Amino acid sequence: MPMLGAAYLNTVAILSSLNEITLFKEEEKNSLATVKIELEPTGMALGPKHFAISLNNRAWLYEIEDKKGK
Repeated sequence: MPMLGAAYLNTVAILSSLNEITLFKEEEKNSLATVKIELEPTGMALGPKHFAISLNNRAWLYEIEDKKGK
């Protein structure tokens, strides 16, 4: 499995399996969110409320939903 990740301020996103992205806050041990994705990406970017994955010349955008308060 390739090592792939992205960061924005104190949030880190990693490719935790071939079709799953896990998001963490820098100071917390538990994950902020886990998102199933459609494919194994070759690139990833992270923003304040969304993250993107890419493969070849296509990109997919996902909204980050916080588990807290739900």
